[in-house]
Amino acid sequence: MDDLPGRDRAAPPYDKFKLPSRHTTVGPERAPHRPFLYAMGLSARDIAQPFVGVVSTWNEAAPCNIALRRQAQAIADSVELTMRGHCYDALVGVAGCDKTLPGLMMAMLRLNVPSVFLYGGSILPGRFRGRDVTVLDVFEAVGAHGAGTISDANLAELEAVACPSAGSCGGQYTANSMAYVSEAIGLALPGSASTPAPYESRDRFAELAGKTVMDLLARGLRPRDIVTRKALENAAAVVAATGGSTNAALHLPAMAHEAGIAFDIFDVAAVFKRTPLIADLKPGGRYLAKDVHEIGGVPVVLKALLDGGFLHGECLTVTGRSLAENLDGVRLPQGQDVVRPTTNPLSPTGGLVGLSGNLAPEGAIVKVAGLHTGVVVLFVQIGAPCSKNPLPDKHLRIRDFRELRPFRADWCAFGSGGLTMSALRTPPRSAWRVGHRRHAGTSRSSRSTSAAGCPALWSARHRSPRRGSRVCA
Repeated sequence: MDDLPGRDRAAPPYDKFKLPSRHTTVGPERAPHRPFLYAMGLSARDIAQPFVGVVSTWNEAAPCNIALRRQAQAIADSVELTMRGHCYDALVGVAGCDKTLPGLMMAMLRLNVPSVFLYGGSILPGRFRGRDVTVLDVFEAVGAHGAGTISDANLAELEAVACPSAGSCGGQYTANSMAYVSEAIGLALPGSASTPAPYESRDRFAELAGKTVMDLLARGLRPRDIVTRKALENAAAVVAATGGSTNAALHLPAMAHEAGIAFDIFDVAAVFKRTPLIADLKPGGRYLAKDVHEIGGVPVVLKALLDGGFLHGECLTVTGRSLAENLDGVRLPQGQDVVRPTTNPLSPTGGLVGLSGNLAPEGAIVKVAGLHTGVVVLFVQIGAPCSKNPLPDKHLRIRDFRELRPFRADWCAFGSGGLTMSALRTPPRSAWRVGHRRHAGTSRSSRSTSAAGCPALWSARHRSPRRGSRVCA
């Protein structure tokens, strides 16, 4: 990783007169602008170089993003410039949680300046009484606590150890799903998406991102040269193969729209259907992002899919090489069951399924990785009327899980009609009290697929962005 694949190729010199930053730095009429750059410590030679904007989503609101400041600084150092003006020649974007990832990739495609995406990294698992735990275990424990099967002290002990480091949630939820997308689609450096946030090796990726963006700038290689229809299909394939987030079915069409490519929720679903589920990752499976890193990272997943014929290996990436060239020499390790070969998948189809019908005329996505079978009883969440729901009225009017006892259901399904991010993570206490440990949910909104209130995974429904709209829900 010390050098960039393909860096031996001769890079053309920068032509400042053809770059956007010429509007603030070149010619006598820009003399009033340059003193501000000198005041920031830049020399005349520095000002004559390309300007690279470094975008970081660092904040102290959640552990997903607290490691980003260190990496953003490393990027700024590697390109020897911090962009403070209004004209960007290139972009390095660092993101760490859910919608910041597709948001930055959308911006790269919209601006279409040479760009490199860098993920902030996943959190490390906590340890609770001899086993790995994540925040998902805390959600499950809340339901158990409501049912009286976990004490106050045990819940407090678990919540104190579930999130031991910086980084995004460790399962294959939205952040890790979109991080895997960044590599599969070609906007991120190979191996950068699966290295945990606390590992200092992430700093080396940050430095290499700075070098890479300068090479992209010299070659004139832009995001829309990289993100093609086939690259989007590669991105959808890695989501399906890893049992990723349903939110990807919203984000990928939104990214495609920025690139002027027709790729809607039904196109995403078609890729999901033909791609096998090969990674045994939470919330539907057993392992975490850290486990993927330990067997070789996202390149191992991509190599398994490429070998099985499920990826377009000719797609270009930020290294200047094709996806297949980047994966040359990568092998699926033996003696592990985190990622399987496509000849022995967990399921012949991906961990997500596309639906359509009168409940979702614009399309729906259901996460089925780890899904169990059984009798289902449906009811509607309080405050979420479903007047067009074709189910019998007696099901629509149920307001308490205690009414479900006579049905002896294996699954309980509930829904919400809000347009904002759903916050409901666990079923009502009464569900636990009558023995319902599995639940499924539907939502018109964007919903975190970490929202599994019991050991089995819930499924989530999303409405597709309206045709022609610019949406990243």
